[in-house]
Amino acid sequence: MTTYAVVETGGKQYRLSPGDVIDVEKLPTQVGGVLDLIDVRLVAHEGQLYAGDEQLRGAKVVAEVLDAFVGPKLVIMKYRPKKNYRRKRGHRQWYTRLLVKSIIVPGVFEVQAAPRAEAPELKEPVAEEKPAEEPAVPAQPAQEQGQEPVVSPEPSGDKQGE
Repeated sequence: MTTYAVVETGGKQYRLSPGDVIDVEKLPTQVGGVLDLIDVRLVAHEGQLYAGDEQLRGAKVVAEVLDAFVGPKLVIMKYRPKKNYRRKRGHRQWYTRLLVKSIIVPGVFEVQAAPRAEAPELKEPVAEEKPAEEPAVPAQPAQEQGQEPVVSPEPSGDKQGE
């Protein structure tokens, strides 16, 4: 049996278990901080459901703030035919990424997330510097013995067409 909680944040409800990573609408916290989600609607633990104000008084889900980022761009297009009315707007929603650390129901239980191995930090790929290439020189015809080298005529300084 798994332990999970249903919490509400940003007008939406999420089913969370310890160790889950979720994206919620932006919350006023700093990256790396700890956040308590206190609007717990339901908790399931070892086959038992806990719901209601009496059973969940003081219940909370503790989460760590991993990141704050902007979601994909949504394009809003308004159009009215035959009226030359067109409006195009874009919107990008801010999100907060959370890692669920524990689910706590005071006096009943506390479930911690299993420790996870730290993922190695990803480094952005760095473009390798290539040595500057010399400009390509047109190939010269092979010179036979006794012949003078072929020299192309240099352009004259005269400007034509003026």
